[in-house]
This record gives sequence, structure tokens and C-alpha cells, in this order.
Amino acid sequence: VLLTLRDIALLVDNGYSSAIAGSFQGFSLMLEKYLEGMAVNPLDSVNVLMDEKLNGNYMPYLQKVNNNCVFLDENNKCKVYKIRPLSCKQYPFQFDYQSKLVDWNKLCKSGNHPEKEASHSSDVAQTVLDYENERMRDVALILLNAEGLKTIGFADYLPHGK
Repeated sequence: VLLTLRDIALLVDNGYSSAIAGSFQGFSLMLEKYLEGMAVNPLDSVNVLMDEKLNGNYMPYLQKVNNNCVFLDENNKCKVYKIRPLSCKQYPFQFDYQSKLVDWNKLCKSGNHPEKEASHSSDVAQTVLDYENERMRDVALILLNAEGLKTIGFADYLPHGK
């Protein structure tokens, strides 16, 4: 589960900082290199980059225990449901950058695929768009004000050389 800056703040403020792994270090370095030679709209480039190449090695993410989310209890219920990360709220839906549509995540192992009904729901679409907008805000904040983010408590999750 990839985490946004807002997710990190909520988890830390509620005493769950030990559940967070990784940082934006790889993300920032890769984004800078990727954008150096780009002649196209940087926002389109960021969307493609985030959709196709990012994983837990490039952004903060939730720890796993026995290959499951650290917050799943013995009944597979979320222990932090009220403050769960945005990517959890949108799952199993995602934004498909090629089709520009909300789509069912093909990695979801659930036998139920209610994408025809649920993906047209305005609530589902809004949650997915909220997540994508949050990721874009994170990109802007990290690129434009990494030092400011460090001063308000995000130093552990940001590149150290910035």
C-alpha cells in the first residue's frame, strides 16, 4: 500500500509511525531524471511515471506481516479503518491513464468484479480521483518545497540530499 504525505501524517499523528517503510528518495531521484529530458507536459509525464514505474522502492508504504498488511487483524479486518490510507479507500479500483477511466485493479484476487456497476458510481470515481489528485499534490510539494516538508516532520520520508 503506497502512502501519500497525508497518509503518513495521519499514521504518525495516531502513533503508527512504525508501520511505515520506505521513503520518497527513489521517487524524487527518478522523477528528476525522467523530467530532465522531457519536452511534453510534465503532469502527463508524472502520471505515466507514477502509473507504470512506482512501487514500494520509490515511495513510502505500509509494512507487511506474513505478506499481509500490518493493520489486518486475525479476522482480516482493518484495525485503522477510520484513518486508512487513500489507496486502501479506492481499492480495488484505479485510474487507468491510457483509457482515462476508473477501472478494476486486475491484481485484485477477489472473485467479485462489480466494475460495471460500481466503477460508474460517483463515490468510487471521486475516491479514485481524490487519490490521484493527492499523489499529484505530493509531487508538487516534494519537488517545490522538500525543505519545508522536512521542517514539519517529514524528514524521515524525503530525500536527504535535497
